Amino acid sequence: QTVWKFCEGLALLFDDALPVCLLYAEERPQYESLWNDEVLKLKRPCEIYPAIFLLRLLDRLPRLLAVEPQSEVETMGPLIADLIVLLQKNRQACFMKDSYCEPRGRELLPWENEARNG
Repeated sequence: QTVWKFCEGLALLFDDALPVCLLYAEERPQYESLWNDEVLKLKRPCEIYPAIFLLRLLDRLPRLLAVEPQSEVETMGPLIADLIVLLQKNRQACFMKDSYCEPRGRELLPWENEARNG
């Protein structure tokens, strides 16, 4: 039950975070167009977007969880670690070889640019 609760919570966080901090500027029009598609608008973002966006969420997770109670973060920590191991072991199936590229500076949020530039 803990794992199921974690997965559902992560999916909810993904759905909420996607339009706020997981999309690059060039990807936003595609996201907005999804709500015009009769079939896709019935699905959750976590059911549409591929695993590379989950990596973006995991990258931003420490900052997103900074507002959560410490007890909640401590409970999630081992489950996040297990998820990362699972993704590493199944990277060929989860991530297409040519689907990732380094973000350009203008694609990052201001706080991400600050973190990268020191």
